[in-house]
Amino acid sequence: SADVTICIGQTASMSANANGGNGVFTYQWQTGTNPQFGSAVTATPTVTTTYTVTVVDGCGTPPISDTIVVNVNPLPVITVTTDIASGCAPVCATFSVSSVPAVQIANWITNDGQVANNSSTHTFCFPVAGIFGATVNVTDVNGCQNSLTNNALVTVYPNPIPEFDFNPQPATIANPLITFTDMSSGANIVNWLWQFNNAGDSTSTIQNPVFDFVDSGSYDVWLTVTTDHGCTDSIDHTVVIDPEFIIYVPNAFSPNDDGINDTFFPKGLGIDTEEYQMWIYDRWGNMIWANDDFFKGWDGRVQGHTEVV
Repeated sequence: SADVTICIGQTASMSANANGGNGVFTYQWQTGTNPQFGSAVTATPTVTTTYTVTVVDGCGTPPISDTIVVNVNPLPVITVTTDIASGCAPVCATFSVSSVPAVQIANWITNDGQVANNSSTHTFCFPVAGIFGATVNVTDVNGCQNSLTNNALVTVYPNPIPEFDFNPQPATIANPLITFTDMSSGANIVNWLWQFNNAGDSTSTIQNPVFDFVDSGSYDVWLTVTTDHGCTDSIDHTVVIDPEFIIYVPNAFSPNDDGINDTFFPKGLGIDTEEYQMWIYDRWGNMIWANDDFFKGWDGRVQGHTEVV
């Protein structure tokens, strides 16, 4: 037979055929320390080896010999790389395989069951936290096959689950101090960012802040949490600060021009100063003063006169 090429670990089949002489042939193969006999033999060399077969016919004629070379190709030496070693879920990583001798065919199966065939480069997506890798089966340009398993190619970190509570609710502008309580879970959270979305875009990095809203209204408060691996997520809730209508009217004042309590006027919360009007009557029903300026009080005098009534 002709020379044979195998991959290391495979078995080579060799045969010889003699003619002439008396036709009764003995074949002896030198395939190692112990010879083999017969026209067809097998061998499993680990390196390229030349085998010699010697034939005799028992008639005393000189023996004849021939050789067969069994070429042994090594198994491919495989290298697997990934473009992303770690990240926050989900992670899509591109696995690549190379080998010496060069890859001809590569088939993949990840440790979470994803499959890709006939592809030396493939992108796998891992939606949940964990440590992931793959087994790749490679056939090189010589037809030799080998496999490599690496189940720790990519580490996928969990995302946090943001949540928070706040009280009191409902709240009014009379007591707009709101206490926020972080209730996030799912991972090791190390940073908190609160955005209160009020005038000035106030923020806080305290885990459980207390915030004083300066005006009534609805505020979308955002909490963004970050884990020790840099994974983030956000959530928002609407905080409602209702307006409060309160009016305080004094029952006395002292218009003596000493700079203390010299004018009479109301104070309060939620008053529409554009629609404000005040009338003062004497005990007989006569109007003695009227005003539509919320910030101007009565000085105790009848309009047009200088005397305090």
